[in-house]
Amino acid sequence: MTTWLQRLAIAIALCCIQLVVAHAQPLDGELEAEPEAEPEPEAEPDADSDARFHAALGAGLGIGLRDIGLPTTAGERIIHSGLFPALDIDLRAEHAVSTHFLFGVRLRYQTSLGLQGRETPYGGAERETPMRVHHGELGLQPAVRLGRSDDSVSLGVFAGWAIRALRTESGLSVPDYSVHGPVARLELRVPIRGRDLSLRLAPELMAWVSTSGALRDGGALDPVGVAFGGEAGLDIGIARGWSLALTYRGSRGSIPSALGGSFIDTEHFLTVQLALVY
Repeated sequence: MTTWLQRLAIAIALCCIQLVVAHAQPLDGELEAEPEAEPEPEAEPDADSDARFHAALGAGLGIGLRDIGLPTTAGERIIHSGLFPALDIDLRAEHAVSTHFLFGVRLRYQTSLGLQGRETPYGGAERETPMRVHHGELGLQPAVRLGRSDDSVSLGVFAGWAIRALRTESGLSVPDYSVHGPVARLELRVPIRGRDLSLRLAPELMAWVSTSGALRDGGALDPVGVAFGGEAGLDIGIARGWSLALTYRGSRGSIPSALGGSFIDTEHFLTVQLALVY
C-alpha cells in the first residue's frame, strides 16, 4: 500500500513539473525576440562648432567728403574737399564664446586718394592744394546674439580708439593736424535672408581728448571736443568665403573755441568692400 501511494505521488509530481515547464515555454510562432535596447542617438554636432571663429579681411573703394572750419584771430578758415575717391580697409575677427555671447576685435582705416582740397581764407581768394585725409580705429566688439543660430539678430558694442587727421603737401592757414580719443558704437545686425543678406545700423559717439598743438593754438580751442555720427551697411554673401559690404559712415565733430564758434570737422565715406571671410 505504501509503495503504491509513493508511486502515485511521484507520478503526480512529474505531471505537475511537466505542466509548469509547458506553461513557461511560449507556443511555436509566439516567441518574440526581446526588443534590443535602442542605441542612444548620437549628439548632433553643434552647428556652431565649426564656426565659432570668424575672420574677415575687406578692402574697397568709394567716395568721401570732408569739410573743415577753424576760427582764428584773422577770421574763419574753411577747407572743403569736394567728393574724392576713397580707400576703405577693414579687418575683423569674432569668436563665439557661447551660443549667445560673441567677442570680437576690429581694425579699420579709411583715406582719400588723389584729393585736391580747396581752402577759402577769411576775406581771401580760394586756392587748391593736394591733401590727404585719414580715419582709423581699433577696438573690441563684444555682442549678444538674440537667438541660437548664426542667422539671429545680434546687438554689439564697439569700444576702442579712433583718430582723424589732415595732411597737406603745401602749407595752408589750417595746419596739418590730428584729433583722437575713445570711440563707442552700438551696432545692431539684422539678417534679412540668412547669411546671404544682413543689415547693419550703428550710431557712434567719439570724444576728442587729444588735439595737435598747432591746431589747438591756432584756433584757441578747448582741450576736449566731441563727435557724433553713425554707420549703416548691407553685407551680401556672393560665394563661399566671399562677401560684399556696402557701407556709409559719417561723423561731425566740434571743439569749442575761445574766439567764438567752434572748430568743425565733418567726414563722410560711402564704400563698397570685397571681403575674404574665414
